[in-house]
Order: sequence, then structure tokens, then C-alpha cells
Amino acid sequence: IIHLHAYNDLLLQFKRNTLYIIAIFNETGGEEESVVGTYKFKGISKPCHVTDIEGGVAWMNKFGAFIYDGDNVINITREKISKADWNWETSSSIGYDAIARQIIIFNDTRDTAVVKGWTYYLDAGSWIKSSDRYAVSGLKSNFQTNKNGNLIYSAYNSNGFSSNASELQFTVGEGIDSEFAIKIQSDTKDNNGDT
Repeated sequence: IIHLHAYNDLLLQFKRNTLYIIAIFNETGGEEESVVGTYKFKGISKPCHVTDIEGGVAWMNKFGAFIYDGDNVINITREKISKADWNWETSSSIGYDAIARQIIIFNDTRDTAVVKGWTYYLDAGSWIKSSDRYAVSGLKSNFQTNKNGNLIYSAYNSNGFSSNASELQFTVGEGIDSEFAIKIQSDTKDNNGDT
């Protein structure tokens, strides 16, 4: 098992080559598991290849990108991105920008140059190739979503941590000994009025 992902009353069990969808509760409300779907070639190789989206779960593998909406597994790359253009790597990462309603894919988080990848617009059902949208050099982290719905990530290069994603900027704190310690700067205020 590579990753277990909960969605409503279902458990998505991702193996390397296969996705199993398991009902956690039966129709009478009991806690009896049953496999409700088996999908070959829909597995993943790392947990960072799966993300929650509004109304479902999205993931990617070498065969494309997919959405599970609670009823169906939908291939969102079919007839939109050729296999030659897909450029999937095991070091790819996927995230969901809830504010813009976009699925963002970095092709290779190990690439220290400008990030290349794809952006899927949920409302339009269309893709654009992102070759210079994320102009941060360095090794990239996996995506995370903050409490405001902003998709964030960090990058490490010879100058330390630096990244811009939505309104957050990550930088190495001055006078901090650990190379892993970061200071978060933000112009947005939280619910308490703090920045």
C-alpha cells in the first residue's frame, strides 16, 4: 500500500498499479468494509501524487491525471495531453488551489531550475502547460494547503529557503543555526488580526 485516502464514507487504497475503493460503512450503517471498485493502472508511486479537491480527490501517475468524484474515476488528461507531453516523474507533485479552483502539478520537484508542470482549471475542464509560472529555483517541497485555502510550497537553493506561493514567502530566519528552520512572512491577517 502506497497511500490511504479518505473521502466521505470511502477509503481510497492506492497501490503502485491499482486503486481500490472501499466502502467503510455498509448500507445499514454498520462498520463492514467492502470493495466497491478496482481500477487497474490508476495507482501511484508516492503519497504526494494525491490531493483533495472540491468535490473529490485528484491524483496522477505515468498514465495521466485522474479525479474521483464519489461515483466515477475520470481521466482528465485523456484527449487533452499527449503521452509524449505528459512528462511524469516519480518526483512529480500535485496540489489543489482552492481559491483559484486549479489543480497544480510540478513535473519534477528535484529540478533546481524554474518549475515546469501543468495547471488544470476545474471550471473549464482545460489544461495549460506551466513552464515559467513558478519562477523559484531550487529543490521544491510537496504542496500543502494553508488554513485560508492557499496552495503553498517551499524551495531550497544555495541561498537558503525561498518561495512565493499565493501570499506567503518562506525565507531562512536570520541568526538561526539550523538550515531547516524557516520564518514565515505574510501580509495577510488571520482571524485574530495577526499577520
